[in-house]
Amino acid sequence: MREVSGQVSAAGGSVRRKALLRSDAPARSDPTPHLLAWPPATVVDLRSESEYVGPHPLLEHGATIHRIPLSKKLNVLEFDAEDILRDGGLAGLYRYTIDGAEPAVVQAVAAVAHGAFPALIHCTFGKDRTGIVTATILAAVGVPDSAIVADYVETASNVDRIIARLTSIDSPAIDRIQNLLTSYPQGLDATADAIGAVLQVFEEAGGADRWLRSHGLTEDTLTALRSRLLEVEGEESP
Repeated sequence: MREVSGQVSAAGGSVRRKALLRSDAPARSDPTPHLLAWPPATVVDLRSESEYVGPHPLLEHGATIHRIPLSKKLNVLEFDAEDILRDGGLAGLYRYTIDGAEPAVVQAVAAVAHGAFPALIHCTFGKDRTGIVTATILAAVGVPDSAIVADYVETASNVDRIIARLTSIDSPAIDRIQNLLTSYPQGLDATADAIGAVLQVFEEAGGADRWLRSHGLTEDTLTALRSRLLEVEGEESP
């Protein structure tokens, strides 16, 4: 789990501290994170229904939970896109995934734009679906591609620890993840070209803001996202 903050926007200001978090799937047995932005007030859970059992563990902290399955194409337990991953790498898988996932991405962005902060975005592993939605949010508020890529690839150094953690909490996804690690180790990478494929989709649409609007995000929601997530020095938090 880590905070996403400090990235400078081309529109002015920078991503507000203590506003946006990203992680793998929380568990009830987790210790309290050593983060100033805790507990989250809004949680965007991008997992498919088959990937979780029972109520979300952060409900007991008073969080508002948004269950928004991003795409069955990245459902850890039902992953069946091995051919896409083998032939196109992670970049090919991401382009394949985002095609058809537009309504879910829009819904996730809107949940962050209008929800109370801190907002936590997570899936099972905290890399792919979480990475796509985080990249979309950062791009929509004017963060340059280089900073978006830097946030995404930071997960690469945590992959071994994520696997160890999912093993320790007996996650139902760990066997599937271990199988993927053996058969398609590139699927657990976090490389610049992977998230770059998503940014390329936005570029082809004329920018992330246009891409989001073309798939149903309202201008008011986009304005709310920018005004609430970005801060200028000396400005008070919303």
